Order: sequence, then structure tokens, then C-alpha cells
Amino acid sequence: MYCINCGKQIEDGARFCEHCGAPVKGGAPAGVGASEGSGRPADGRVSVNGGKPAKTGMEQMPMAEEQAGVPEERRAKKKYGLFLLLGLLAILAIGAAVWFLFFGKGGSGRAGEQLRLGNRYLEEMDYEQAVVAFTKAIEIEPKEVDAYIGASKAYAGLKSYWDALEVLDAGYVQTKAAEIAERGKDVCLEAAEYSITEEAYEEAQKYIEKGNEYGGSEELGQVAERLEEISASEGNAGSEGDRPSGDEAAAGESRSLEEDSYEPPCTWVVEPAIEADNIYYLNSNDTLKIPVNQLYKQMEENYGYAVVKNGDSYGLIGFDGNLFEGLEFLSVGTFLSRYYVACAEPQYAWDTGTEETELYLTDQGLAYPFSYGAIYDLFGGVYFWNDGLRQFYRFDGMQLPEPEAPIPVFQRDGESGKIPEGLVDWYVNPTGKYAVYSGGSLKTDFIYDECGSYSDGLLAVCRDGKWGYVDGEGQVVIPLEYDASWKEFVVLDAGGDAESGVSGVTEMREYCYGASGGYVTLCQGGEWELRNTRGEEVIRKGYFEEIRPVYDGKCWVKKDGKWGVIQVGP
Repeated sequence: MYCINCGKQIEDGARFCEHCGAPVKGGAPAGVGASEGSGRPADGRVSVNGGKPAKTGMEQMPMAEEQAGVPEERRAKKKYGLFLLLGLLAILAIGAAVWFLFFGKGGSGRAGEQLRLGNRYLEEMDYEQAVVAFTKAIEIEPKEVDAYIGASKAYAGLKSYWDALEVLDAGYVQTKAAEIAERGKDVCLEAAEYSITEEAYEEAQKYIEKGNEYGGSEELGQVAERLEEISASEGNAGSEGDRPSGDEAAAGESRSLEEDSYEPPCTWVVEPAIEADNIYYLNSNDTLKIPVNQLYKQMEENYGYAVVKNGDSYGLIGFDGNLFEGLEFLSVGTFLSRYYVACAEPQYAWDTGTEETELYLTDQGLAYPFSYGAIYDLFGGVYFWNDGLRQFYRFDGMQLPEPEAPIPVFQRDGESGKIPEGLVDWYVNPTGKYAVYSGGSLKTDFIYDECGSYSDGLLAVCRDGKWGYVDGEGQVVIPLEYDASWKEFVVLDAGGDAESGVSGVTEMREYCYGASGGYVTLCQGGEWELRNTRGEEVIRKGYFEEIRPVYDGKCWVKKDGKWGVIQVGP
């Protein structure tokens, strides 16, 4: 028999070749013919490489199959198998890439599903379930930055600030993401401010120190300064042992905000000396030109005037503290998109040259309303939702374009078309919930009882009697834990004229002012505060008795029972 590795003759039954050491699997009997090109003649003699000296060792190994007489068909099958194996490996690699793209980090798989669920729970203020959802998202994808940030928001909603920071610390270790560090500073700031309001000053100091570990911020520095001032004030009152106990201690510690060292970031433009029952703004009712969905906010064209009420008398007051032309009116309302006043005595209308008792405020003064922009055949239309965005469009048949800005939409039966009979009742008293719509899709579910119009980047939303603010993507910026800040929101009465879309009878409903000038005025339990449109505190709750929306950096506030104007900012 012959060695199939080196081709030399070996003894029958040998297990290893005595020439090259290769294992012998059965061998090949002497004198058996070989396939063409095997190097072995049919007479049993061995001739390797056509009579040339035989190769040995590693030089010989690549030629083993050829020299051993392996059939061409077998070699072809082996090549085919190799190609098949490579093809399968390529398919597996592509499949793994597709899986990662669609079901891996940030995709639409299990982690993405839990993220969406967590964000929905955040909107609904179900913070405990939000924690569960975001925690599951982290378990599925430990490098998902949004899951750590979402979990921190849920814990903060529960006032479990250290838990929020713990999850952020874990997230930073996993991802080293700058967004997590920024969120850490925000949580520390919120926690420190909350601790100060609870008079937990040592806890507040710990949060400030933790915030500095995240890199610190100007806002944290301001809170630290406030805390130092409070500590100094506390120190002046004597040591713990020197303080009174019982009712005397409680009375001594319940100082008002005015008695501490807090100074809001604002200056007086008009000192608080104006006596009035109320100062407020009204909303536009210009349903002739503007889609109804864009009218749930205060009127923009107010020319710097607010309504001032004193008893049965009304006026329009500017930020200089003066009444418009010194006039007092029987009533002030809105007509289309401007103030509409009723006068006890006729007043000059600049556009007609006549004297009228009912007039319209324009940029040039009082005008006769029915000659200035009252076009009854142009209804602005209304958007609603019925398995897609629908609309009732203008009387002239012109359909509404795709909204350029986010809008509130409510669910109602019906298809797109011309305004139906009873439209006023149809949109004043919607029976469905509201959602936020933007960019061709819904950004929230239909979960809100009320939803204001988009204003300065935010929409006011209400659920279960509590108000907050969301951005154009439906993300909560200011949590839904506040009361209505606007008791003079005017809605058309259901008895309006369906043909013109205008009603002469109005009613007022509690609502929330839209964000304006970069700020949001908020009320909770009768205490007012001012935040910016990022949700950060600007004026502490309770410092002013009432606060109105900001325009050009100015706003009306009530202090010690009287009204004045402040300029917001350093």
C-alpha cells in the first residue's frame, strides 16, 4: 500500500507512514491504478512530479490531494461548499446588522417600546409606572441615554431625587454622555430648590455639592448664594440650643418670603401703587380669519395694553401705568383680533370721522369696527381628528393648508368639508379629548381635557383639573400640577350665528395663559410664580400676589394689594 500524503510505499496495515509520519487511513493496495495526474503509474511504481525529486514537508502538503489522486469532482464539491459557507456567513452578518438597526439601541424594538411607554407615563404623571418602563429599557439596552434621562425625570416627579441621581450616575458610567451630565445638574438644581422650600438646608447643600460634581452651573451658584444667606440669617438667630421651642419656635421659623434675603431678578418700571380689582388679557375671537385651533391663547395684537377692571368700570392700561387716552369704558371685549370697547359717551373714530359709542382699538387709535376688517365671508376653519386630520374649511371653499406650527386637535365624528350648521356649538363644546398634532402626525395620545394653542414654543395642557405645558413634540416641560392662571378666557356662546360663525354672546372659562416673551406665568394654590419656557424658575412662588404674562420683558404684578410693572431680568 502507499501513503496518501507522500506517495511512498509502506507496509500493509501500517498506521503511520514511516517516511513522512502522516496517519494512514486504510492505505491503498499496491498496483492499483490511480486517476490521471496522480503521479502514480498503473504498474505500481511511484513517480512524483514527472520524475523530478519529490517535495517533502510543508512544500508537499498543498499538493497532497492532487498527488493522492483525489478526483476533480470531489475538489469541485469542496470549493462549492466553501463558497456556500462564505455566503451563509455574509447573510448572517447582514441579518445581525439589520437586527441592530431596527431592534438594537434606540430602535423600534423592545427598548424603544419601553421608552415610548415610559414617556407616555411621564405625560400622565404616573411616575411609578414610568420608572418601571425606563428601568426595563435600561435592562434591554444599557447604553440607551434617553432611558436614563427618562428614569431620572420619573424619580424627580416622585421627589426621589437621590434615586434620580443614582440612575444618572449609572448611565454616565455606561455612556459617558454629556446629556446625562447636564441632566444631573438640572436634577440637583431642582432638588436643592425644593429642599430650601422645605427648609431642609443641609440636604440642599448636599445637592449643590453633587451638582458641582457634574460640572456646576450659574443657577446652582445662585442657589448656593441664597443658601449661604439663609444660613447666615439662621446663625444670627442663635444656636439650636438658644432657640425657643414649641409654638414660639414654630412662629419664629414661619417667616415670609419678604422677610428673608430673596430678591427676584427684576426691577420696577411702575411702582406698585395702582389700585384695581384686576388686570388681565383677553383672547382673540377672530374665527373669520384664523383656524379655531390657533385661538386658545391671549390676543397678540394688544398694542401693549391690558384690561384693567375697577368695580363696574373698565379701561385699557399700558406698561407706563396710564389709561388709553384716559378713558374709562362700560365694557371691554374683543372683536376679531382687537379690543372692542363700549363707551358711555360717543368717541371719535379716526377712520370714519364720526363719533361712536362702540369702537375698535387699532394701531392708529379708535375706529368704527364695521368698516375696519370685518369680512364675514371668510371663516378661518377648524382642524379636528377622525382617523386622520380633518377640517371644516372657509365659507369661500378654500381648504386649510397643512398647519405650519403644532396645534391642538380633538376627536369628533365627521369628514372634511364646508362649515356645518351649529359650528359654534361644535367647537366650543367638544366631546372628545385633545392631542398635539405637528408635522403630519400626532405627537401625543388623546389624553388632555384642554389644550391651548402653540405660543412661544409651548402649549398649555390640562388633565384632571391640573395644568402644565408641553413642547411641540408633546414632551412635558412644566409638569401638570398647576391651577388655571386665566379666569377671563372668552369662548363663543353656543347660540351663535352658524351662517357667519360669529356670536354676540360670550362666556368666560378658566384656562391658562399661553407662554409669551420667553416666560410662563403659573399659579398653584393661590401662589404665583414665573418660569422660563425651559421650565426653570425665574421668580419664586409666592413673592408676588399675582403675575401676568410677559411682553417685551415687562409684566404686571400685584404686590401688597396694589399693581405695578416689572422688567424681568437682571
